[in-house]
Amino acid sequence: MISQLEKANLAMRMSGVCDAWFAGCDEVTVGVAGVVNGHLFHQLVVATGHRDPNCAELFREGLHTCVSLANVSTHGCDRSRFDRRSYG
Repeated sequence: MISQLEKANLAMRMSGVCDAWFAGCDEVTVGVAGVVNGHLFHQLVVATGHRDPNCAELFREGLHTCVSLANVSTHGCDRSRFDRRSYG
């Protein structure tokens, strides 16, 4: 199984799928998370039925997602209390 994942990772990197997955991200986020194969990670999340199918987005959205998740955890789903500008 691990060798199949490694082959899939290599094929995705060579085809440009990994770079395309990070398209539109800021340079800082890509500098930190760019080594992650987010596309493959997302496929694995969906295939395993993980309870948060969007968790791979953390690698694309960076800190704002973490702050948003912390806000939802603290304040429920009231996203109106979250002001992205106050976090950079």
